[in-house]
Amino acid sequence: MYNEIGEKIKRLAQVSCIIGAVGSVILGIAMLDEGIDAGVGVILFCPLLFFISSWITYGFGQLVDDVHKLAQNKGGIHQENEDIKGKIDTLKKWKQEGLITETEYINKMEEM
Repeated sequence: MYNEIGEKIKRLAQVSCIIGAVGSVILGIAMLDEGIDAGVGVILFCPLLFFISSWITYGFGQLVDDVHKLAQNKGGIHQENEDIKGKIDTLKKWKQEGLITETEYINKMEEM
């Protein structure tokens, strides 16, 4: 239910914009039928207001998605750094034990 919440927020923004715009056009037409001149304003401006206000909700959903991706990447970078540290420690140990030469050690370090 709470997985991929950013995508759900963005979908909610789109759906509410469409429902609000269609509903305001219907309301405006009903107002015109009743002889209320404000119906034209409702038909013209309310869909625009729903569209613009949906940007805020959609932007929040995008922000949630982006923060989630950054958090995932940070975890991946941390693991990658730990892997590199482990490789460096192994190379140092091999060099100290004489299993690899200084030249091999330097070449392996440059490859990383």
